[in-house]
Amino acid sequence: ADALNWLFANGGTGRAPSFATEAGFATTRPGVGDVPHESVWMIGASRSMPGPSRFRADLIWSRLGGLRTALLSRHSTALNLQIDYDVGVLARLAASYSLSRAWGNADVSSGQDGRLEDLFLDHPEYVDAAWAAPIGHLSDDRRHRLKLWGHFGLPVSESLGRVSLDVLQTVESGRPYGLRSWIDASPFVADSGSEPAPVSVPYYFTARDAFRTPSASRSDLSVRYSHGMPGSIRSELIVRFHVLNLFAARHVLDPQAFAVATT
Repeated sequence: ADALNWLFANGGTGRAPSFATEAGFATTRPGVGDVPHESVWMIGASRSMPGPSRFRADLIWSRLGGLRTALLSRHSTALNLQIDYDVGVLARLAASYSLSRAWGNADVSSGQDGRLEDLFLDHPEYVDAAWAAPIGHLSDDRRHRLKLWGHFGLPVSESLGRVSLDVLQTVESGRPYGLRSWIDASPFVADSGSEPAPVSVPYYFTARDAFRTPSASRSDLSVRYSHGMPGSIRSELIVRFHVLNLFAARHVLDPQAFAVATT
């Protein structure tokens, strides 16, 4: 009887449902978009320059759509420049530079699944996006990124095979982060009456981009050896040797997760 009294006091059978299940479809909620997707626009140009060199420039915009709620946003822009130069027949040098910006409040998880972090949406009635998911530079906003690459063929006798070295040097800006923790918000928000308040919700004590990790760099080395197989024209033996992070550089990946990369 109490349940029926509550139902008719709050709109009765004409009350809008909080969710609906349709045959052959997953559970849907009012106001929720489709699966997250990213729209990317790019314009670029390339040109062969005097001498054995090439140049390319790309301008990229991206925006994430189909999010669970209008409270989430994520968009980015990037300018990518690349140039390469042939030094004779045995060497090739290349460089690329990226100037980018990632903005919003929908971070990508640091795990391998790459899913969005939307922790506060589990109990939206008990949080405020202003302090649970403030707008700012996202954790994958690496403003500057420079890569220098060199390919060098060693002048050895053809009868001994072919040996080449590849060296890659990467330098990039640090990542933004803020001071975030979990709090009990029940003393500060009204009881919704729909379900008990969560034990804890995310809370930013600073702007989400108040700090940045130090810049990071690493060096990679690759050695390739190849030699034709005796008695065959098209077959050859290939041996590759890779050393990633040659000098064992360390840098912080995710201050929130206390993750440090060494390889």
